[in-house]
Amino acid sequence: MKSLDSLISKVNLFAKTAEKKTQDVIEISQLKWKIVKIKSKIERKYEKLGSLTYLNYKNGDEENVDVFNSKVAEICDEIEELFSTLRKIEQEYAEIKEKPTHL
Repeated sequence: MKSLDSLISKVNLFAKTAEKKTQDVIEISQLKWKIVKIKSKIERKYEKLGSLTYLNYKNGDEENVDVFNSKVAEICDEIEELFSTLRKIEQEYAEIKEKPTHL
């Protein structure tokens, strides 16, 4: 009877470990997807910043320098916020990857 109890205990431990690992994999996948989305947003902000800079250069619009500088500052602030969020998510990702999978 002890061997049956031992077997049941091992099976339960295995099931719990598998469940925990599955949860970790799901969480890691979700974090990876968030990272990809944020990096994509950052790229779009860079493109917007580049386009704005080019158009300002091409048009040589000296009268709207304050408007241009304001828009550039706004985009740069948005990029900084995205990088801050990205660093937090990457930290979460690293912590989950480093966690042991056994109970």
